[in-house]
Amino acid sequence: MTNFLMEDIIKMVREELKGNADEKTRISGERYFKEEVRIYGLRSAIEKMPPELKRIAMAR
Repeated sequence: MTNFLMEDIIKMVREELKGNADEKTRISGERYFKEEVRIYGLRSAIEKMPPELKRIAMAR
């Protein structure tokens, strides 16, 4: 697998994650932690991932 292909996969995964983010989940997650953390608004990175991306992610 070339580096170019991996960069494309990472870009696709990031776009999908951003597209499935939920503001209510993000706010709830920020309240959970005492220290400052970066929360994106997803319960799990794999939970809402499309099947074709999930297969790629789970193969790693």
